[in-house]
Amino acid sequence: MKKYNLLVINVLVVVFLTACVSKKKYKQMEYRYVMTENSLRNAGEVNQELASDTAYLGSELRALDTKNDNLEEYSSYTQTTLSKKLKALEEELTKKEYAIAGRNEFLEEQEKKLKQKEKLLGYKTKELDKFENLVKQQNSVLDTLQNIAANALKNIDSKDMFVVVRGGKVYISFSESLLFGRSSYIIGKEGKIALKQLAEVLISQPDIVINIEGHTDNKTVKGNGIRNNWDLSVLRASSVAEILVNNGVYAWRVVPSGRGEHSPITENDTSENRKLNRRTEIILTPDMRPLLKLLEIRN
Repeated sequence: MKKYNLLVINVLVVVFLTACVSKKKYKQMEYRYVMTENSLRNAGEVNQELASDTAYLGSELRALDTKNDNLEEYSSYTQTTLSKKLKALEEELTKKEYAIAGRNEFLEEQEKKLKQKEKLLGYKTKELDKFENLVKQQNSVLDTLQNIAANALKNIDSKDMFVVVRGGKVYISFSESLLFGRSSYIIGKEGKIALKQLAEVLISQPDIVINIEGHTDNKTVKGNGIRNNWDLSVLRASSVAEILVNNGVYAWRVVPSGRGEHSPITENDTSENRKLNRRTEIILTPDMRPLLKLLEIRN
């Protein structure tokens, strides 16, 4: 503004000094004055525009500075947040790596145990196969023994003798009437013949254990040195054992015993049922030592 005032004064001075100049020069000076004044006016307008533009640019610059500050602040916040998240993820990853390592160790241990179990299972499977084969052999022996005994005694009436397989043993059951008189432990002729035939079978089967059990009904028997049914059942079993041994069966293979009235096969409620209970059973047991030995190994 001061420059503008000085310019006007200078122009006036020039006008004043040229007051005495010629008209032509005056016109020239007047023209210059007008041009100068227009230039000054244009310069003032340009100056105002520049001032306005400067103010606008300053406002924009401040806005940009503010945005820049906000961006820097957000960037700092974002970087901090990301750093925290990254650290948390790294910690979580480390935990998972430890967990995976522990799990791998556990799985390796389980795999070792599984292999051991598979090995043991394979061993037990082989032992089970051996056991099953022995059982099959025992059953085969029982079937063979049953058939041999039944064939050897086939001439005896079925009401007086029968052969069955039960519980891994062969039971040969003789009725009282075939072997003994009523309330007696003396074996008759027919009974001795049957036991002699059986003895031949037992001699051919040296690995068979022979148990002899005497049985009575529930009617008490006394007299002739017999105190009770137990006495009678034991004496009858002993008499059968004696006949077998006399016909070639080794005495150490024979085990006589008496059960008295305490192991009936039916109720003692009729005369027919009591007759069935008065019996002598010869129980043949195959040699179980191989099977028992295998069981000991398995245990």
